[in-house]
Amino acid sequence: MLADAKDVFMQAKKIGVELNISSCNFLLKCLAEGDKLEAVRSLFDDLKNSGPSPNVYTYTIMINFYCKERHGQNIDMEQASLILEEMEKKGENPTVVTYGVYIHGLCRVGSIEDAWNKIQDLRSSNQPLNIYCYNALIQGFCQKGRPDEALKLLEEMKDEGISPDIYSYSILVNAFCTEGDIESGMNLIQEMEHCNKKPPLVCCTSVLMGLRTKGLVNDCLNFFHELSAKGYKHDLISYSTLIHGFLKGHNVKSANNLVHEMRKNGLVPDYIIYISLIREYCRKGCLKEALKNFYTMLQDGLQPDIITCNHIVDQYCSRGQFEEALIYINQMKDQNILPNSYTYSVIINWLCKYQAVEKAWEVLPVMFKDNIFPSVIHYTTIMDGYAKQFKNPMKAWKLYRTMPKLGCKPDNVTLTVLVDMFSKRGKMSKALNLFKEMAEEGLSRDEFAFTAIIDGYCRVGNVKRAWSMYKKMKRNNVTPNVKTYTCLVDGFCKLKRLDMATMLIDDMKRNSVTPDVKTYTALIAGYQRIENIDRAYEVFDEMKKKGTLPDHIAYLTLGLGADVVTED
Repeated sequence: MLADAKDVFMQAKKIGVELNISSCNFLLKCLAEGDKLEAVRSLFDDLKNSGPSPNVYTYTIMINFYCKERHGQNIDMEQASLILEEMEKKGENPTVVTYGVYIHGLCRVGSIEDAWNKIQDLRSSNQPLNIYCYNALIQGFCQKGRPDEALKLLEEMKDEGISPDIYSYSILVNAFCTEGDIESGMNLIQEMEHCNKKPPLVCCTSVLMGLRTKGLVNDCLNFFHELSAKGYKHDLISYSTLIHGFLKGHNVKSANNLVHEMRKNGLVPDYIIYISLIREYCRKGCLKEALKNFYTMLQDGLQPDIITCNHIVDQYCSRGQFEEALIYINQMKDQNILPNSYTYSVIINWLCKYQAVEKAWEVLPVMFKDNIFPSVIHYTTIMDGYAKQFKNPMKAWKLYRTMPKLGCKPDNVTLTVLVDMFSKRGKMSKALNLFKEMAEEGLSRDEFAFTAIIDGYCRVGNVKRAWSMYKKMKRNNVTPNVKTYTCLVDGFCKLKRLDMATMLIDDMKRNSVTPDVKTYTALIAGYQRIENIDRAYEVFDEMKKKGTLPDHIAYLTLGLGADVVTED
């Protein structure tokens, strides 16, 4: 259609039909709105060269064309400035609309100072300015994070006799609330009401968002109710703002009440509200409520993502309801929500925690059926399950030997599991060989790997070798954790080397590693061994003062019953 109109224009000129500028401007405007860059330029040049001569409206169309970002074309303020200069040279006086369009363009490209200088020049030469010009600059200042300057401009605008509109105030309210200055935002809303300008809901929602971001959820709720009392009909955004505030504070009950209120008011919760509710219910262990929201979400035509579904699978498995978890996965498939690798990782992990490792092994064929190939994580989790079984831990070793045949290369976690397994059983030769194999294979030996081998040597009473490994760990820039220190403290205490044990405690403090109840208990036992009972009590008291609660083993180590309560 536009191409035909341009052809008609050219044919008319060829046969000598005299066209008026209004018709040409209409065609130019249509071409500009259709993003016809070459056609716009061609028509504008033709008008300048062979008439009819462009007027103020023609130039304004062209400036507006270059001041807006269009498909395949960035804002071109250089061209817009040239056209404005040309216009003024031709004696066409720009209108307030022309200047407004130009100032908006400057603000869009972030040239706030240039826009401000332009307004100052126009003021000094008594050129027309309107609210559109000022709003552009107010928004520009706010987008640059300078709402105070924008507010100052608002006051200057009022001094010039230009009354701010709802948009002027809304820009500022949003900017101040985004910056966390809720008080300034509320002051502007009150000013709007004083001027008989009813703040739009989107403006009030900015305040709700600001209060929520600052964690002032009760204030947010009170303001929400105030708006309702004033006759505002809350929309999805205002409800979402408050709901997410409650969920951020883990107040899922209040969030759910608002969802029910939304539905009564004819609003359907969106995807984000639903998945946030489901995940928070799962976090709290409320599987029934999570499922209720899951099915309601489906009824509303919204499909949960696999991450949310995995939260529900995790809840089933944490309760030992593995059959129900598999039924739920089939329901997911019916809704075209396909399980992923992590879905089955959750099941395998919980089966191993429940010591049902053989059942975990049976999950692998199900994965293959779903075209999901087990990874090193799945095999290592099963291996860890076998390693923790006292009946037949060697199945872990067999699985390790089988992994390469299954197309899965063991990683550092896999080997750490085996190092830990052999260390706990006192088979230090095998543990050490695997530990060395990690280095040979270029696998990272982290604090868990070092701690496993150190723990093993301490268990068999070879504290000298454990200490050697500790020093090697430090040389390799691997930071010891609380378990590393505790193993060594316990090892030295059993040798009655309290000097070394206390040195390690001091080292922990220097490295910001907090001793736990096992660390303190090992130290108490050490002082008991050298019959320094007073010092043992001092360590016990220090443990409580540091906020570490003694367990029954700590009480028994000190020779007290766990029901004994001592005065601080």
